[in-house]
Amino acid sequence: TTNGRQVYVGNIKQPLTEASYDTDKILKAPPGKLYGFSDKSFIDLELGAGNINVMESAGDRLLVFSDDTLTIVNIAQDYEFLEASLPGMGVDNKHQVARVSEGVAFVNAAGVFYFDGDNVINISENALDSISWGSSSVVSYDAAKKLIMVWVSDTEIYYYSLKTKTWISKSSVLDTITIPETNSVNYKGQMYVIDTNTNNLMKLDESESGTNAIELTTGRISCGNFAMEKTFKKLHLTVANPSAAFSVFFGVGNASP
Repeated sequence: TTNGRQVYVGNIKQPLTEASYDTDKILKAPPGKLYGFSDKSFIDLELGAGNINVMESAGDRLLVFSDDTLTIVNIAQDYEFLEASLPGMGVDNKHQVARVSEGVAFVNAAGVFYFDGDNVINISENALDSISWGSSSVVSYDAAKKLIMVWVSDTEIYYYSLKTKTWISKSSVLDTITIPETNSVNYKGQMYVIDTNTNNLMKLDESESGTNAIELTTGRISCGNFAMEKTFKKLHLTVANPSAAFSVFFGVGNASP
């Protein structure tokens, strides 16, 4: 997950030569870099929560989800400190967690929760206690409508409005949408998920329309000191289930691809 200019990666398997791994370690990339995780740059805390399944950030907090526990790490300063360890708040899969504006929503067997940047709130308590939530439930966020959307199945969807702080019946918001298999990301007011069967990027809306016209870009790759000549000899691409021909474009400096 990314917080500000810092990238964190969890569930690190070190050392690779041994049978048992240190899977609750969190490494940090250099500030402003999306890569380059040194063994010597890590969060120096004993989380003790087991394997890290999901990490997400909100404000100056890092939310670390294991099988049973949610660990909240304060990353506001140059050094990190453990702020809270919440048993029973863990998740198994990424689709159980979604970034929501300045907070994070997540669902597990205990209910649906919203971390507003300071507190973890059980937003399903008393209202939807009879629902069978679990690891197969999926949570997404519709930024345009300010709705936390939670799927239990294809035909069982619940919506929590951050505007009114209430649950809304699905008939008043959206028609039935097939349960997504990944958590969603928001772009220009639309929600997108990956169809794991076709590897297509799908748009979630009333008509369930999807699009395959996807452009993936790396962004600018820093090569360090431009005074030193460098040579790029190979470009390696791995494509899963290619359904059609594709092209690769690249540019150097200000040259057009």
